[in-house]
Amino acid sequence: MIKSVTAVAAVLGLAGLAAACSSSPSTTTGTEHFSSVLQGQAALGNSFPLTYTGPVATKGTFNTSGPAPRVGQEVPFKTDAGNLELKVAKIPVNTQGGNPKTCVFKADTVVDYTVVGSKSTGKFAGASGSGTVTVIFSGTGPRLANGSCNESSSAEPIASTAYGSFTGIGPLTVRT
Repeated sequence: MIKSVTAVAAVLGLAGLAAACSSSPSTTTGTEHFSSVLQGQAALGNSFPLTYTGPVATKGTFNTSGPAPRVGQEVPFKTDAGNLELKVAKIPVNTQGGNPKTCVFKADTVVDYTVVGSKSTGKFAGASGSGTVTVIFSGTGPRLANGSCNESSSAEPIASTAYGSFTGIGPLTVRT
């Protein structure tokens, strides 16, 4: 009986030692910012070079071409540290405005997102969080021969007046 009690105690002691040595992964939580500002000809393209700061500091590129974001859509943000998979959480808000006298216009899109950690990779694998992405584009449109603003869908803004910004911000928890 003493041998079996000693054996059980030894096994429990080893199990406790193993549990103490194998800790669960730790996490880091903070506010992740990713952004870019483009002016001139670069703003007329669809590609934003993004700089990420916060729990994961990295760089990446995001292409804004394609269909407008919709609720439930999942979008990978490819970075040097892995992919951050984001899911559109609510109906995006689009606003447009302009001045018909000066031909200056502005378009904003605001998208609320949640992080899909199970589809994120690299340093973003298993991440959780949420936030908002805001994309702004503005510029001055060309004028027609009669002096009025050319509002056709094929009219290109004057390159020197083009401005684009892409900003994402939200709390992010990652495994470290």
